[in-house]
Amino acid sequence: MDDLVGNAAVDYKGLLAIRSKTGGWLSNALIVGIEVSERLSTMGIAVNLVTYLIGTMHLPSATSAKIVSDFMGTSFLLCLLGGVIADSFLGRYRTIAIFAIIQTLGTGMLSISTRLPQLQPTPWTKRYRYKKTMKSPIAQIIQVLIAAIRKRRLQLPKNDCFLYEDNSDSTRISHTDQFRILDKAAILTKEDYECISSLAQNPWRISSVTKVEEVKMIIRLLPIWTTTILLWTAYAQLVTFSVEQASTMERSIGNFRIPAASLTAFFVSAILISLATYDRLIVPFLKKWTTKSGFTSLQKIGIGLFLSCLGMGVASIIEVKRLSIAKANEETSNNLPISVFLLIPQFFLVGAGVGFMYTGQLDLFITQSPKGMKTMSTGLFLTTMALGFFFSSLLISIVKKVTTTNINNGWIGESINKGRLDCFYGLLAILIFINFGFYVLCASWYTSKIIC
Repeated sequence: MDDLVGNAAVDYKGLLAIRSKTGGWLSNALIVGIEVSERLSTMGIAVNLVTYLIGTMHLPSATSAKIVSDFMGTSFLLCLLGGVIADSFLGRYRTIAIFAIIQTLGTGMLSISTRLPQLQPTPWTKRYRYKKTMKSPIAQIIQVLIAAIRKRRLQLPKNDCFLYEDNSDSTRISHTDQFRILDKAAILTKEDYECISSLAQNPWRISSVTKVEEVKMIIRLLPIWTTTILLWTAYAQLVTFSVEQASTMERSIGNFRIPAASLTAFFVSAILISLATYDRLIVPFLKKWTTKSGFTSLQKIGIGLFLSCLGMGVASIIEVKRLSIAKANEETSNNLPISVFLLIPQFFLVGAGVGFMYTGQLDLFITQSPKGMKTMSTGLFLTTMALGFFFSSLLISIVKKVTTTNINNGWIGESINKGRLDCFYGLLAILIFINFGFYVLCASWYTSKIIC
């Protein structure tokens, strides 16, 4: 008889998964292939959309940047919806399948496609294994909050061992002293004891210590979550204003003219180089000379924020140089005598920052989230990208309104050659620096989960 996988893993028929017939490198390769294809299509649209809107649709710079920011923000915000649906209703496999179809339809509509691939059952479906969908994580959070509110007038026991714990929980989380008000949801009253004894436990009245701690874990992640938003606002500038900057600069190498949007290749290269350097040089060095095996998730996020701040500072300095040349060459404002490769440092710094931030965020939200909320937590992490793009759109609107007068084009005018994009970049660098200070405080306060 083949060995079973264990850990409650099941195959596509809902039966216990057999190790030799499910999973493996083939399944991993297919998942990675799908993700690579999805990223190529989405980012391919995003990085070229701003030049299309400005060059073909003749929209102003600010409007084009806002449209791209809103598009990217909406795309990432829907990741949270996907996480909730996967955790609560359909499971990860069906959710990925459904949203992959929706994205295919959207991409087809964008390219005015008149023919879509027919839906056919895939021969490799039977190799997929997964865990059955658990109860709704949103419902659990609400249940703990309501139970705590109902018992808000009760006194907490002096000894935490008197709080209710469900013995059926396979994994228990140790009690913590943060957010003590939520511990009241685990106070065991006489009525609760009678219900538990008769197997009629009401989750809206009593929650176990583990469930309360799971809610605390989500609450602890929220301050870290808020401080990571601005990095993606910095990234939004690379696919909007930085691409427009490139379109006004000298981009020729011999007879070949580099497309402005292609400069984002340096952003991707920075991610690959920074992660490879960390994995092949920094980690071995730390293992050899210290007791550490690498940076923690919080340290990676901090490094990412700091690098993005440097990136915006460098972008502001480069823009000062570009604007001075633009003012001296007003007649050739679309082909300024300044190399486009001067923009590489800002792409590289922000790209390296995104590399550290993304891996740090992903690791933190997966390892420090409750067992039944991992997909939702991943969606929550991806919403920082959405909010970063939305904040970029909001910031552009505010800056344009505040700085534009009847005699002044403002920082973000109809043309970037007549604006002060350097001031906008400088403002963003200052905001990220302040945000970095707040992040350090949140990271110092953060407490990791402890499994019993």
